[in-house]
Amino acid sequence: MKKNKRLLIISLILVLVAAGLYFGGGSTGFNKADSDFAINDTSTVTKFFLANKNNYHVLISRDSADGGWLVDRTYKASSRIVADFLGMATQLQVKTPAPASSRDNIIKLMSSSAIKLEVYQILPRFELFGYKFFEREVKSKVYYVGEAAPDNQGSYMLMQGSSLPFVVFMPGLRGFVTPYYSVIGDQWRDHTVFAENLDNIKSVKMAYRDKPEESFELVNNGNKTLSLTSLMDGANIPVFDTLVALTYLNGFSSVNFETLLNNKGERYIDSLKSLPPFFTLSVTLMDGTVKKISGYEKESSGDVDETGRPYEFDLDRLYALINDDKDLVLLQYFSFGKMMIEKKMLINQPSK
Repeated sequence: MKKNKRLLIISLILVLVAAGLYFGGGSTGFNKADSDFAINDTSTVTKFFLANKNNYHVLISRDSADGGWLVDRTYKASSRIVADFLGMATQLQVKTPAPASSRDNIIKLMSSSAIKLEVYQILPRFELFGYKFFEREVKSKVYYVGEAAPDNQGSYMLMQGSSLPFVVFMPGLRGFVTPYYSVIGDQWRDHTVFAENLDNIKSVKMAYRDKPEESFELVNNGNKTLSLTSLMDGANIPVFDTLVALTYLNGFSSVNFETLLNNKGERYIDSLKSLPPFFTLSVTLMDGTVKKISGYEKESSGDVDETGRPYEFDLDRLYALINDDKDLVLLQYFSFGKMMIEKKMLINQPSK
């Protein structure tokens, strides 16, 4: 009995020693803390901060009134992009430590070009029998993300305070994860232009620069009736197709832009603002809030007509100013065209 007990104790000691070498580091291994890049529980993440040495930085935080994510505590973040990032971050795995022969060069390169990530989470001071005690926000991870490994199947990463970089990858991804770590705030932003339910819309005004006769205002009277007015002369239009009008108003529940173009610079945007937009679309909500979008023709992409003459403007995309003219975006006619209807499309035409 004593012999079996002695063997059990020896076996337990050997297991603990082996675990200590694997997790705590040793001459043949590495410290697990230096390679623990994955986020275990994204539901506890409150914010994360990314920055590089070129003074680009962005804060993504769970600060909006509805519990959603914000970019730099100002703009709504894309829930899809944030979810993709956090999903990637939970799957990170170490492929191998960086080769000893190139570690110094890798660290030198990362010191000037890597992206720094700080992760903040609500974590307990300790857990006991499944219960969490004294939860508080802590900076749970800080590490640096470098460029791709030579085979492009992983990214170099270095934990803060460590001198050992690793090649880290996401299973199932053909490529490297560095592009997920964008320090450009605009690339994290939500692409919504309008997301309004019919019951929350008081009125819609569509004014055309070159077709004032087709400009109109559609009013939701709040009693299951609509009113249509010509903007050119202010005349009320008593007979119109309410089904088309309702379909049009319901379309404001999901209107998105393709790309944010603020990187074109203030000079370009100011020059665009100096031009009359070819349409101005204003949506007034029940609480009095007005959301406006101004559309501008985009320079031709090189398409030609049947005679070989180049078109004056792009046939597929247009520019628009949104958010009180603060943001320049790119719209697709394919998706946004449904919002650019004319007055005649709302009016019942007499049968012939």
